[in-house]
Amino acid sequence: MNDAKFTSESATQIVRLSRLIPRLVRIAAGSLLLVAISTIAIGVEAASAHTCGTNWCSGSDDSTSTNVQGNGPQIYIGEVGVYYSDPTITGSSSHNGPCSKSSSNPDGACFSSTGASSANTRAAAGTGLGTQYNWLLGGPASTYAAQYGSPYCFGWVQGGISILYGTSTSYFGNYWTYSYLMFADIEQASSDGWYNGSSITSAQEQANRQVINGFEDYVAGRSSADPTNCSGTPNGLPYQYGVYSQPSTWVSIFGSAAGGTYGQLPNTPIWTIDIATSDTDPGSFSGVGWIASSSYNDGDQFWENPDHDLFYEPIYLPIFSSYIGS
Repeated sequence: MNDAKFTSESATQIVRLSRLIPRLVRIAAGSLLLVAISTIAIGVEAASAHTCGTNWCSGSDDSTSTNVQGNGPQIYIGEVGVYYSDPTITGSSSHNGPCSKSSSNPDGACFSSTGASSANTRAAAGTGLGTQYNWLLGGPASTYAAQYGSPYCFGWVQGGISILYGTSTSYFGNYWTYSYLMFADIEQASSDGWYNGSSITSAQEQANRQVINGFEDYVAGRSSADPTNCSGTPNGLPYQYGVYSQPSTWVSIFGSAAGGTYGQLPNTPIWTIDIATSDTDPGSFSGVGWIASSSYNDGDQFWENPDHDLFYEPIYLPIFSSYIGS
C-alpha cells in the first residue's frame, strides 16, 4: 500500500471544492442531487491524481486511531451509536455499550477522537477522505423492536438517532466536516435481533430487509414509507447510507451472500469484513467476499483488534450523484 501524500496544489484545491460545495448545499438546503460536483470529481480522476496517493485508502475504524502503517488514517469510520445501549431505544441509561459511556457518548459507542481528528487533518490536506460514521443496527426480532409498530419503523428510528449523534456538536459532530457516509453495522445475527438460520422464512427475511429500508430512508432524508407507525420527514442532514457486514452473516439472514429475494442492495455502498491471516495492507480486493449484489463494493475491514480497513476511491454516493475521493 502506497501511503504517499498527493501535494499538487491545483488538484488539491479542486478536491477541497468538490467536498466543500456539497457540505454547504446540505447545510443550506438539506438535500440536492449534485451532478455538477460529480463532474468535478471525474475531472480530477481523469488527471490521474488520487486523493490517497493511489486508488487505495488505508484506514481504521472504531477504537483504532491509526492505519496499518502507523499513520493517521486516510479514512476513519467511527461508531456513533449502538441500538442495545441507546437510552432512547432501551428506556434506560444503565445498559452497557461496547465502550465507555459518557454524557456526550450516551451509547458507549467506540469512537476514536484521535483517529477522527487525524483523518480530517489528512482530508484538509488533500491526502485522505476524512471521518465517516457507522451505527450498530438492531434487527426486527430484537427485544426493542415491537414498540415501534413495524420493522421498518424500528430501522427508521435508529437512522434518526444515528444522524442526531453524528451531527451533534457535543462529541461526534466535532468531526463531521468531511462526513457523507453512515454505515449500518449488521454483525451478530442472533444476539442483535436478526431473524436468521437455515429455517428462516421468506416473511422473516422481508422483516430483516424492512429494518434496513427504514434506516436507509431516514439517513437519506426520505419521508417515511410507514406513516402509520413513524410519520414525518427526517430532521437533519441527509447522508449516504451504506452497509457493513460479512458474507456469513448475510447468508444467515438472507439465505445467500448475494442476498436472495430480500437481501440485494444494488445501490448501497458496501463495507465488508474479510479478516486476513496477517496484519498487512493487501492493496487489493482480490479474493474479498462481498454481499448484497451491490454495484458499490467500496471497503474491506481486513483486520480486527486493531481494526484496519482498505477503501477504494473515488467512492460514489448514489443519493447525491456525487463522489468523495478522486
